[in-house]
Amino acid sequence: WCYGSRRACHRFWWFLVLLFCFVVYSPQLFRADAFELRFTERVRVACRRALEVRSAFFRFCFADCLASPLICWSSYLHAQARRVLIRLAVWDSYSDGILFLRLWPAMGGAVSAGEDNDELVDHLVEADYIRSPDVEGALRAVDRAHYYADGCKENAYRDLAWKQGNLHLSAPCIYSEVLEALQLRPGMSFLNLGSGTGYLSTVAGLLLGSHGVNHGVELHEDVVQYARLKVSQFMRSSQALEEHDFCEPRFVVGNCLSLDAGGRRYDRVYCGASCPPEQAAVLKALLKIGGVLVMPCNDQLVQVKRSGEDAWLEKNILPVSFASLVPPQKGGPEVTLPDYQPGSLQELSRGTIRRLLRARLDREQPARTESTRGRRRPNGD
Repeated sequence: WCYGSRRACHRFWWFLVLLFCFVVYSPQLFRADAFELRFTERVRVACRRALEVRSAFFRFCFADCLASPLICWSSYLHAQARRVLIRLAVWDSYSDGILFLRLWPAMGGAVSAGEDNDELVDHLVEADYIRSPDVEGALRAVDRAHYYADGCKENAYRDLAWKQGNLHLSAPCIYSEVLEALQLRPGMSFLNLGSGTGYLSTVAGLLLGSHGVNHGVELHEDVVQYARLKVSQFMRSSQALEEHDFCEPRFVVGNCLSLDAGGRRYDRVYCGASCPPEQAAVLKALLKIGGVLVMPCNDQLVQVKRSGEDAWLEKNILPVSFASLVPPQKGGPEVTLPDYQPGSLQELSRGTIRRLLRARLDREQPARTESTRGRRRPNGD
């Protein structure tokens, strides 16, 4: 605890700050609204001011003897208040028993680990990150572990981001919030900027259906090849295509800030890297009127709705921490988006037949819809 008078003084000061915050504002923790508006904002503002003399990424940890009672105490919080607390990244607890006062956005760790993909989705539903049946069904249908590299799947069902080389997957809670904010519907056009492993584009393909448009732009050639391989394997082996129509993703290599859109616009756009405010207009221009853009900007996951040619409605969803978009090289090549290509007659016919068969089965066996597309039953059936 004490490695010198200066360090001891610093740590004692931050202990007093944290203790003051919990003592003064703890009576409001059982009220979600009051907690979010009063506790969170006041604590964050006070701590940010105190931290101005240090670093924006300063963090302070307590020894186990101090962390344990606080972690136990937190288990008694109202579920909604606890969810707000985690999402706004005021605190986080780790398996090593250390409690961190975090003043930057948490990326994952908001729900318990699952034994498999279904259990992970169960936890996300319970934590209210997944709120719509369509998003839940799509996330259940795509096994997150399939998009991890071989030998790296031990944490596939934990609410954690994963990175290896140029490959990257955001935390499941982030993808859940993104999909809820995008509000993807069958037949829409979707552009994924920074499409990565293809995981999110695959989930989106199940929500867009066979008549949608599903495009992705990725900076790294090796990642695009990886994504194409994973999507191809998914289409060959996944039983999800028996339950859902699917819009196959199409990926191109390039910098999303160098797009030659040719006036093309999309119903939904997602950017998987932090967009500098001065570049936000480039991404907004890709939206149709009535369209939705979801992107990280200024350490917030932001939902932008285009209500008119020059009118926008913006809403912050939750604090996040993403790597920034890579600036385009001067004189570098422009990126051409894939053409809109309708499915072949064979694919459309296959999709129509499957839809008719599913509709008939759902009429004849109503319980089937609940058991195969809804939440997993407690006994695992």
